[in-house]
Amino acid sequence: MYIRFVLDPFVPHGITKVIRRVVSDLKRIFKEVTYSIESDETLVPLLKRDPLPVSKVFQRKANMTCRGVVVYILSTNLIWQNRDIYGISLPSRCVIGLRDLPKIGYKMWSSRVWELILHELGHSFGLIKKYRTYSKVNNEGTRHCLNNCVMSEDSYDSVWGKRANMRFLSRKPYCNDCLKYLLLKDA
Repeated sequence: MYIRFVLDPFVPHGITKVIRRVVSDLKRIFKEVTYSIESDETLVPLLKRDPLPVSKVFQRKANMTCRGVVVYILSTNLIWQNRDIYGISLPSRCVIGLRDLPKIGYKMWSSRVWELILHELGHSFGLIKKYRTYSKVNNEGTRHCLNNCVMSEDSYDSVWGKRANMRFLSRKPYCNDCLKYLLLKDA
């Protein structure tokens, strides 16, 4: 599996450390994980316009030489939502938006970003399937896990921050039900 992380030049310092942790945790699940991190300067001219719509990010061409996922991480200047952290995904693309993160401190935002990247990657990998019994559909039509894992649908509040930090410290992002699916997919 190949994951390409594309950052706009204005993402907060420390994001590469979070990305390395994401990859480290994925390597404990999948047989093979390779990744790259790159800054995309072509996003800069978009700053002069309105916030970048997600559809434009999903339409961007990505030169992928193998099967993989592209994760765009966009900063305050390009975010399209009013949340500090926001994510959306398709089977081969994820977009993570970060807004005003340095104000809340590195320890707090790093676990949230770690969880959100793993959550959106989980959706890109095919989690959560319709036939899964212990799941629910949110108001946007996306299915989420009801167990204590990164695939649960947590609201963006202080409780979510505490849960994300606990999962970050435990080094077990996915529950057993989600892991079963990921391991079958990797086989």
